Amino acid sequence: AARKSSTYRDEESGFTVVNDDDPSITYGPVMMSKATPGLINDDEHFTKTKDSFFEFTFTGTDIVWVGSQGPWRGYADVYIDGKKVAEVNSYAPKQKLAVELYKKSGLPHAEHTIKIICQGRKGHPDGQEPFINLDAFKWRGAFF
Repeated sequence: AARKSSTYRDEESGFTVVNDDDPSITYGPVMMSKATPGLINDDEHFTKTKDSFFEFTFTGTDIVWVGSQGPWRGYADVYIDGKKVAEVNSYAPKQKLAVELYKKSGLPHAEHTIKIICQGRKGHPDGQEPFINLDAFKWRGAFF
């Protein structure tokens, strides 16, 4: 498939897809990136460092964190507008790509910031590493 630009609108779902290489995303320390076939735009950012993060500000009502699951994945805390809204464990026995790890809809139509913070904690006793990753954020607004 042809590589899409960093940000594009998915006409079918109405979501705007913001790829992990988009400059509007802020990353915390010790963040790595690599090409990974099968992901959105075939790339990702990832970390296993406690308190490192991905942060993105959007104006809309719905937000989705797209990442991967697998034996090398761990826990993350999800914050929206500075308030913790979820703890996500991205561990799975087998790797799965382009998974919606967290989804929030029905926010007031306004500017919001989502921040995903790495706990540095493995997702399972048999897990190999506590990595979390960002494939993309997807967001949409109210339809006026």
